[in-house]
Amino acid sequence: MLSNSLFQLKFTKKKGLVGIGLGLLSLLVLYLLRDVYMASESSGLPGGYLVGIPMAILFTVVGAIRIVPKKPIVAVTLNACWYLVAALVTILATLAAVESLGIWRMQLYIIFLNIVLFSACVCVAYSFTGRVKLSVMIVSTIELLIACINSFVWQFRGREILFSDLSAAGTALTVASGYRPMFTLKMGIGLFLWLLVMFSSFSLPADKPKKSPKVRLGAFAAAILLVLLTAFGCRNMIIQNYSGYGSTRNGFYINFILSIFDSTIRAPENYSPTLLEDMENDYSDPGEATGDYPNIIVIMNESFADLRVFGDNFRTNQPVTPYFDSLQENTIRGYAQVSSYGGHTANSEFEFLTALP
Repeated sequence: MLSNSLFQLKFTKKKGLVGIGLGLLSLLVLYLLRDVYMASESSGLPGGYLVGIPMAILFTVVGAIRIVPKKPIVAVTLNACWYLVAALVTILATLAAVESLGIWRMQLYIIFLNIVLFSACVCVAYSFTGRVKLSVMIVSTIELLIACINSFVWQFRGREILFSDLSAAGTALTVASGYRPMFTLKMGIGLFLWLLVMFSSFSLPADKPKKSPKVRLGAFAAAILLVLLTAFGCRNMIIQNYSGYGSTRNGFYINFILSIFDSTIRAPENYSPTLLEDMENDYSDPGEATGDYPNIIVIMNESFADLRVFGDNFRTNQPVTPYFDSLQENTIRGYAQVSSYGGHTANSEFEFLTALP
């Protein structure tokens, strides 16, 4: 036992053995995942599995000691620091799920908003449990599971989960068996870093449960205020729909909130039926069509693509689309730009039939 005027360090054998076991497990898993990446730019992590060495040491140290504070301010400070690290690691886990560990690429303002949203979820959990640490563990575990689901969606479709995807969840489940998800090195680092932070909570001063209904009701009210603060803070942010940019630029959960805003249709400024009638009167009446109406046959083939648009790097030993290329007479051809990516192809059909963007 080590002691000073602020705290004591107690050594625990059983928890120390658990820490050694978790440390060895992290070493083994990260070594097995050493060459597993998804994105090509992610290969810039040579020797990333060596992170398992300091992680194994930290698991062992954290498991072997327990901090007993001698002053209340020490306990509050330690738990506050752990809370902040837990929030940051939870954000980092969502980044690792889309093959990124660069939390430093986010603006501080956006990191702050993500922590505020995380705190709102913790306050909701606290209103039921009355324990801060337990609430953090519950929220971070749920968010970790969501991050894993988001990772698999990103692997399959090339972009992350948005609010509009919830309506297609049933369809996604029916085709999920045809895909094989991949667990990567960066995901492993994020998982064991999260596990290390959760495990370290048992070495810190315990928080006493609050049974007072007023305290729990206050926590729920605080959650509402924090959600409103988050919504107000991200009102001018731009949603990221492409690849894993939702997590790397906005944070996955903030980006998901933005997708909720984006799913609602708002009337344009100064919109009115009278204004539409005035705009319509600016165009001349084309009159009734004369003659026979043409037969227009439209084939929307989602699997068709002319890969020659990628340039000289795409070469084949025989023509790619010879019949399509032979259609020259009475043919209008070109390239279409669609509003959807990685799903929601019904948007293209709707836009074609209605001319609405």
